[in-house]
Amino acid sequence: MTDPYAARRETSTTWTPTSLNRQARQILESELGQIVIEGELSGLARPSSGHLYFTLKDARAQVRCAYFKQRMTGRRGDLDNGQQVRVTAQLSLYEPRGDYQLIVHQVEAVGEGDLRRQYDALKLKLKAAGLFDTDRKRALPRYPKHIVLVSSQTAAAVQDVIHVLSRRWSLLKLGLEHASVQGKQAAGELINALQRAEQRRPDIILLTRGGGSLEDLWSFNDEALAHAIANCSVPVVSAVGHQTDVSISDFVADLAAPTPSAAAELMVPDKGEILDLFASYSNKLQHEFESGYHRRIQQLDVLRARLERHHPGRRLAEINTRVAHLRQQLDQQMRHRLQRAAQELRRVRQRLDAHHPQARMTQLTERLSQLSGRFDREMHRSLQAAGQRIVAAIKTLEAVNPLQVLRRGYSLSLNDAGQAITSSDQVTVGQTLTTRLSEGSLVSKVTHVKPEGA
Repeated sequence: MTDPYAARRETSTTWTPTSLNRQARQILESELGQIVIEGELSGLARPSSGHLYFTLKDARAQVRCAYFKQRMTGRRGDLDNGQQVRVTAQLSLYEPRGDYQLIVHQVEAVGEGDLRRQYDALKLKLKAAGLFDTDRKRALPRYPKHIVLVSSQTAAAVQDVIHVLSRRWSLLKLGLEHASVQGKQAAGELINALQRAEQRRPDIILLTRGGGSLEDLWSFNDEALAHAIANCSVPVVSAVGHQTDVSISDFVADLAAPTPSAAAELMVPDKGEILDLFASYSNKLQHEFESGYHRRIQQLDVLRARLERHHPGRRLAEINTRVAHLRQQLDQQMRHRLQRAAQELRRVRQRLDAHHPQARMTQLTERLSQLSGRFDREMHRSLQAAGQRIVAAIKTLEAVNPLQVLRRGYSLSLNDAGQAITSSDQVTVGQTLTTRLSEGSLVSKVTHVKPEGA
């Protein structure tokens, strides 16, 4: 059989990677041209450019595909990993890397792939068994102290989670239980790692890995792993793949996060927000304290003024003034009575002198005796009434006498000037005070001053 490319190889003595890749691309595009190929869609990526990149595979091989947005006709949103599709494409080669690929012109769905059918069947089974019910899901602690990651120790997702957790909540104790996150053995390792993590009694267990195709994430769609998550005594958070990836573990876990970094943000509070909240509470508390302090000072001033108005010393001074006034009135009344009596006596004497005879003298003497007796009785009655008023005033004075208060167990402290001490602000350390008791006094020296409320 004749080799169609023998002449071309003979004319080229030395190849460069660039020339070789260019020649290979031209051969692929010219010889095969446009082809139609069927396979299972996997590794679907949707960058911000609007293009789609995915892998088309069967049981033994795979080929990369590029689906540029200018060729799309509304197919961007309905394509998903695991679909069986028929692709019309141009076979080509990406020269910078030497990777051969299909430039997709059209994609038609042939049917769901085997993995997708298995996924949907298990999802329906577990949902019917109640593993997805929201009433069995537990709330995460608001301020966790201990979190254990279940993932591969080499996974980039682990580093992303650690970075976010250390930035947001540095008080956290963090642990890792290693397990494979891809391959046939991964599901069993994940179950064992989950059980080891549970034995460490953390507040939260995070089951996580980065993105990938449906088969890459298939270990997280394992039925035994789903039951292990449901039976775990510790709240489990599932963060598997990218935002568009949804695994069975996401449905069973107590909380599902779209990405590992998002899971870290959902599990712990932001220490910056907490510090801002504390600062707000501190300012509010300071404001309330100052307002309350000023209100108490105003109330104290009002009470002090009221106390001064009802102070025993002031009341005693008012009673003393009242007693002095009553004594003055009594003295005036006594003088007036004595003056009237003296005047009456003078008139009697004058009449006696005017009627000198002995009979008149006797009569007048008797009259004088009567008047004198009457005067004595009136004087005695007046003195008795005045005495009763004085006794009543004295009793009133005694009722408010500070000495009576002292007899009930109270004491009165005086400074060197004899002034009563009513506040700790009136004394200083080292000052000598005289404490008046009901019986006797004490002389003491101030060693410590304790303000009100201290």
